[in-house]
Amino acid sequence: MKKGKQEIIPAKKEGGVSSTRQKILEVAGQVFAEKGFDRATSKEITELANTNAASVNYYFGGLEELYKAVLHEAGSRLITTDTIRSVIEEKSNPQAKLYAFMGIFVQALASPISSSWVLRVISRELVHPTSVAAPFKGKERVERIFILKNIVSELMGLPANHPAVERGCLSIISPCFMLLICDRPSLQEMFPNLGFTQKDAPALVKHLAEYALAGIASIANDMETK
Repeated sequence: MKKGKQEIIPAKKEGGVSSTRQKILEVAGQVFAEKGFDRATSKEITELANTNAASVNYYFGGLEELYKAVLHEAGSRLITTDTIRSVIEEKSNPQAKLYAFMGIFVQALASPISSSWVLRVISRELVHPTSVAAPFKGKERVERIFILKNIVSELMGLPANHPAVERGCLSIISPCFMLLICDRPSLQEMFPNLGFTQKDAPALVKHLAEYALAGIASIANDMETK
């Protein structure tokens, strides 16, 4: 081995996944959640993970690729597009599809995972987007909005690209987005009786879905009478 070059000894694999790679991923998630991508360093991550200083490059190919891996892991743990699609496809009418769509998000945001780095790293990226994650976010975002547009399109009896449909989607997404990006203690302080646990989720889903359905029905009716 040449002088000055750090040797990486791959960790033993358990279940096909490198334990060292997973440890780096977990620590990086916590660091990115706390500091964001711009202020995080490979040095800090590897020190906290108690791994070789060159292990970020070895396992991920650099800090940018590690950040992408963290975002992908966070998204997979919270909600996957495949999960949304499969749950929606089981429903026979647009009302049930909307309940299911909102239920997936609210249940995820009320789950124990919401207190981990997963939710914080996603919300940080949404509020302060990086160019690093642009391709990853774009694909996921388009697929999920496409699913929602089709639901609202069915409910309103209008084409998916109609302005009223897109406005309806915005009204549905907004409360979910607020639950995602807002600091949970602050929300609990502002709305102490709302409830943010899994047992509270069904009531919140029912309220959000019925509120959205009533608004969509009212606007669709107004358009028919014009």
